[in-house]
Amino acid sequence: MNTETLDLQAEEPLYRQLRLILVKDGGSSPGKLPSVKEIARRHRVSVVTVLKAIEGMKAEGLVFSRPGKGIYVKDRKKLRDL
Repeated sequence: MNTETLDLQAEEPLYRQLRLILVKDGGSSPGKLPSVKEIARRHRVSVVTVLKAIEGMKAEGLVFSRPGKGIYVKDRKKLRDL
């Protein structure tokens, strides 16, 4: 997973910045995203920020979750085209 840093000074909210990072990473890596806690740790943000980013991705149909299994990229090609 990319360790691109978030810009704390940017006008763009952190969850949107994180969403873009996850979209880029999801477009190049197979199937499953890291856990919410792992994403939070890597990007030094709260779990709430990660959940908000992922919920936005779910709403757009980019990812889906399987309880107890993880969060999966729905269509990697669609992510690459963003």
